[in-house]
Amino acid sequence: MLAALSGNVLFPLFSLPFWAVGIGLAITAGYSAGCRTQLAGRGDRFTLRRLFLRWEKIRAGALSDLDGVELRTAYTQNHHPVNVITLIAGAETYKFGTMLSPAEKDWLAAELEDYILDLPAR
Repeated sequence: MLAALSGNVLFPLFSLPFWAVGIGLAITAGYSAGCRTQLAGRGDRFTLRRLFLRWEKIRAGALSDLDGVELRTAYTQNHHPVNVITLIAGAETYKFGTMLSPAEKDWLAAELEDYILDLPAR
């Protein structure tokens, strides 16, 4: 009881937000360093594959369903928008490329848009 009145209990409570921010930064740094994204097309299908350590997430769709590519804001960091490359397939969207530089995102989005425009008519 005396420790609670002397303020020793408040220090752990005060430090919790700092621990949460530190853990969040470590997770973000680990994810950005260890995550691999692959976009592949074969035949009339495309596959977006994300691999982080042993966890794998695969999303696939038909190339003929692709309507276009956009750069969309995923979140803001220090009042600056962070864009992702977004493949648009009707109501479905496929997002990737958060960790690329803005110039890389612009280039890749333009290349993908050109590729989609060159696809045979549906």
